[in-house]
Amino acid sequence: MKHTKKKLALLLAVLTLMASLASVFVGCQNGTTGEDTTADTTTADTQPNQTPDGKVEYTVTVKSIGGLALSGINVYIYTDDTLADLVNFGATDAEGVAKISLSRADKYVAVLAGLPEGYKLEKCYPLTGTATAITVASAVIDSTDHSGKTYKLGDVMRDFNVVDSDGNTLQLSELLKTKKMVLINFWYTTCSWCVKEFPYMNSAYEKYKDEIEIVALNHYGSDSEEMVKSFKETYYETPLSFPMAKDFTGLQFAFDELSTIGYPTSVVVDRYGVICLIEAGGIVSETPFIKMFEHFTADDYQQKLITSLDDLIPQEKPNVTMPSSDEIGAVLNGAGFSATYRPETEDGADITWPFIIGEKNGTACIKNSNSDKDSSFAIMYADVTLKKGEALALDYWASCEAGADALVILVDRKDIYRISGEDSQWNTCFPYVALEDGTYEIAFCYLKDASDKAGDDTVYLKNLRIVSQADVTVPSYIFRYCATKPAADGFGYEQYITPVYNEADGYYHVGTKDGPLLLVDLMKSTRFSNTGIYYHAINGDLVLDGVNYHDQLTPFASYASNASINGLCTVNQELKELLEKIAAAIGMENDNPNQWLQMCCYYDAYGTNGAQLEDPIKGLSVHSAYIAVENEPNSVYYDRMIMPRGLFYKFVPEKSGAYRITSNSEQPVEGWIFREDLSEYYVYEGGERLWADLNNVSMVVYLEAGTTYLIDIAFYDLYAVGGFTFTVNYIGESYDHFTLASPGYFTFPEDTETGDNLGELAEILAGGIDVALGDDGYYHELRADGTLGSIVYADFIGITDIFQDDNLLALIEKDAFDFSISESDDLILSYIALYGDNTREKLREIWGEQFEEQAELHKLDEVLAGKMHGKGQDRTEEFKAYIDQMIAASEEAPELEGCVAVDENLASILQELMDKFTFPGVEHSWTKLCYYYQHLGA
Repeated sequence: MKHTKKKLALLLAVLTLMASLASVFVGCQNGTTGEDTTADTTTADTQPNQTPDGKVEYTVTVKSIGGLALSGINVYIYTDDTLADLVNFGATDAEGVAKISLSRADKYVAVLAGLPEGYKLEKCYPLTGTATAITVASAVIDSTDHSGKTYKLGDVMRDFNVVDSDGNTLQLSELLKTKKMVLINFWYTTCSWCVKEFPYMNSAYEKYKDEIEIVALNHYGSDSEEMVKSFKETYYETPLSFPMAKDFTGLQFAFDELSTIGYPTSVVVDRYGVICLIEAGGIVSETPFIKMFEHFTADDYQQKLITSLDDLIPQEKPNVTMPSSDEIGAVLNGAGFSATYRPETEDGADITWPFIIGEKNGTACIKNSNSDKDSSFAIMYADVTLKKGEALALDYWASCEAGADALVILVDRKDIYRISGEDSQWNTCFPYVALEDGTYEIAFCYLKDASDKAGDDTVYLKNLRIVSQADVTVPSYIFRYCATKPAADGFGYEQYITPVYNEADGYYHVGTKDGPLLLVDLMKSTRFSNTGIYYHAINGDLVLDGVNYHDQLTPFASYASNASINGLCTVNQELKELLEKIAAAIGMENDNPNQWLQMCCYYDAYGTNGAQLEDPIKGLSVHSAYIAVENEPNSVYYDRMIMPRGLFYKFVPEKSGAYRITSNSEQPVEGWIFREDLSEYYVYEGGERLWADLNNVSMVVYLEAGTTYLIDIAFYDLYAVGGFTFTVNYIGESYDHFTLASPGYFTFPEDTETGDNLGELAEILAGGIDVALGDDGYYHELRADGTLGSIVYADFIGITDIFQDDNLLALIEKDAFDFSISESDDLILSYIALYGDNTREKLREIWGEQFEEQAELHKLDEVLAGKMHGKGQDRTEEFKAYIDQMIAASEEAPELEGCVAVDENLASILQELMDKFTFPGVEHSWTKLCYYYQHLGA
């Protein structure tokens, strides 16, 4: 009876799993299997561990075919392969081992359950000893449905299909038949870190492309397929070589919830179809990619889940030691100065590089020793005694990558001063001024990142000394907390600065209305909380009286993340009231009205003749916008990347009318105009026929008097540094602007659901103006009120965005107007013209492994046999007849030279041309080849 009860209990424990197990009960695995089966079982007799009840402890180890321990797998033990007698069960631990107590017997079988999707199971696995190892194979799952899926490390990927920008179909399962790993990269065209990452990814790809594949997927709503193709081919001096595709699969959303916290994100699927790495954030060095590819392509590859690329790049341990304090002092100390110098001795000391003695241009000095060590840091501490009003002075020579590598000087563990860039001489800085007597811990920390090398990757130091604050000779801004002198009971602070509101600039200042700007640190730890204030918002902590203040804080956090001093935001009236609410929501001192100041700081100014630090969010918000002046050059300077793009310049017209805003830059720029509520008013897309400067913008717009507009002009290259000017000029009360009828890319209606390929797209729009035939027989702009505006003109001699290398006249010679020939036919005919009877053989060389697929796609055999696939007739002669109607050059209307007014017949020819070479059936897509007079004003 007891035996029966035991068996019933075991059966009840696994009852819910039996249905899923039954589907794989096809036969008990016995012996060694190949990779196309699902398991390789090996057994080994060991000295059994006797349990108290006289039974033996059996171990079953479950691993993937790549050697990854599979934890949490249920292991059920039966007496034989009939699976009629369940005797015990267990689950694998973190090492993939299940320990199960059994009576010693010659024959048992194990049944596995609970393996993730994608692993192939046998009905059962024989145990012929007390220690059994089961190897389970995996492969990409034969499903392309990622809806509702949330991937994590260790999951087997489902399949996907995309068509890349070159027209090639990419399928994950097919790629892994010839490649040892696939890197899926989620990106978009204006993603700053994506842009910076791609060159390093591409250079590493070139070295490993025979063994790995990269698929860069763009699901970003405003990026079209044409933009993806253009980005790949033209953004960099040399086109990117790995496949890039517009993604319609929804794959990215399967990673969003868990790991894709931003762009770019890289996901590695190994040779067994398993997700082994999810790396969020830009990788701006070739080294991590090389280490990644080396690991996943190794002949002795051992599968493991990689939580960070740092796991693949062992931190090199220092092989040099820091000289003694006396030796350092003999080189670094200035006249009459003394300090105690010491290396890092706390956590991470074994990977912290020291500062050493060196020389620069024949001068003895101190320098960091990690110059050529990617992702490393060097630290040296100095204990310095200062009196109130004394300043620390230091001579330095920086020779490193500006903004990336830097010497950070910390005072009492607070980041106070940074030195970066490439100097041509020794310079002097004053990193600290003491407000009270004391001994201060000064830390010199050189941070070397993994990106480009610049100069010596070194900062050289000499002549550390003490001077009076009156002797500070260069502008120096010293960080201060707004809450000081910790309370005796360790709870809160005793001293706070006095915030004073300045109505003139709309900000709070310290001490007086003209004192230092009051700043709040929203992104990092403060004296209020070790967690950054904005991260409290993300975590849902900022709730007071039922109101969550996350949304109110978000704009200020955006300013802070783009600020010239990272993380800091100036405090206006709105933000001050918000900080008080935050303090009340999560603070510990409800009776302290100054509690919000624990989040705040400021910078004391020295050597500036009274000038205070400039607003660190200048130009980032409506309230901090620069002022644009009419008819004069307005200077713009970028020393950092800003996202969303650019700096705001506020312009309030005195007169209503047409204005031209023109940039003067040596590097390509883009332009926008926003309303005061930050809604888009105008986006520069080019289109002015006589404006040929590809580097600059010429924005012609109608502006209302007294209305606030925000002009935003930024470098096309997110990482470009430098300056330019722009001017704002009044044209007149009204103006007829000759511009493209449909600039920019094709678009989709809002909320369009798209499929996996272009043939499944719901609706494509040409964009631009609406048009209608007039009584004069020509197409005109159809205005919103139903009246007709300007005639629409086709440009016969200019280069358009559609045919970037040819004008309409040049297309005649390429048989573009023979619509009995498709675009695909044209391609094959061009090869026939080059290779004649050898076309098939040459295409086999050109297309390589893709030959059969491409031959079918382009109907190669039919074209070689003379069969064409166009849907119309040859209309070349009809088009040529319009050449005589081209408008001649004139002083009155130079913009019309080479244009032809579009009648119904010409429109039909141009529509067939667009159907042939772009998206077929898009209404009025021919307007992308045309111009009209846009009337601005009354």
